[in-house]
Amino acid sequence: MSKKMSKNKKRKRKQRRKQIKDNYSFKEMDITFKGVHDIQQLYLSAKQFGYSDPKFEQAFQQIEKTFKQYKALKIIPDRFNHFFAKKGWIAFEDLSFSLMERCVKLAEQGKPKEAEDALIEYFTDREQVKYLATRLIALKEFRPRRTLFLYALEDHFSGRFHASIPVFLMMIDGFVNDFEHIGFFSENVELSVWDTIAAHDSGLGTIAKIFGKSRKKTTEEDLTLPFRNGILHGRDLGYANVEVSSKALSTLLALRNWADAIKAGKKGIDKEFVPMPVH
Repeated sequence: MSKKMSKNKKRKRKQRRKQIKDNYSFKEMDITFKGVHDIQQLYLSAKQFGYSDPKFEQAFQQIEKTFKQYKALKIIPDRFNHFFAKKGWIAFEDLSFSLMERCVKLAEQGKPKEAEDALIEYFTDREQVKYLATRLIALKEFRPRRTLFLYALEDHFSGRFHASIPVFLMMIDGFVNDFEHIGFFSENVELSVWDTIAAHDSGLGTIAKIFGKSRKKTTEEDLTLPFRNGILHGRDLGYANVEVSSKALSTLLALRNWADAIKAGKKGIDKEFVPMPVH
């Protein structure tokens, strides 16, 4: 193996190890908060010499509150994927942050089943799903699928999971194909997109490999994951349940944020955040 190839492989491995909290946008925000905290330190120093201003006091209190919220926002997607990606759920930009935070806390307390129950409850609630579904349908590239998608959603909410799951899986594959000219479940598909949550290495790319596993044996055992090959090729016969349907729907809805990132020109970018030098 040439030195150049070896370096490229090491670089790719290093990139794969990066977490969502290392995203460019988060790094930018880190620097912004650091600058604000530097100003706060100057103000605290000035207070020691008798200078005080209620407006500054109020502003810094609000900034501290915002910073605490930001720190949670920054770490929760990584923690969520750590606990749930292998189970078929991933963090994405449009997913309720409070839901993700709650599920992470439950998992940290040793209650992963309760966390998954909360996720299933969320993705079987018409009102909760309505916003995400509307966002997906609004995409020009998804509109030809609108009618079939609405039928599948109704099947999902009505408990007809034998009907909803195959349609969700077909739409996941076809929608990605419209952008990439290769399906979601193809071995060669590259779903990672720079500076995203849904399309982070730990997100869509991870569950695509799980859902796309080869299924060579006919079985009637109840599934917990939407194995595309086993379901659409008629080998996994125990697929029709609320958990599998909810995971397939969640993945389809997450593709809205993936598509947004591609349309914003983020695909193929590999830009590292470099702080501006201090003079």
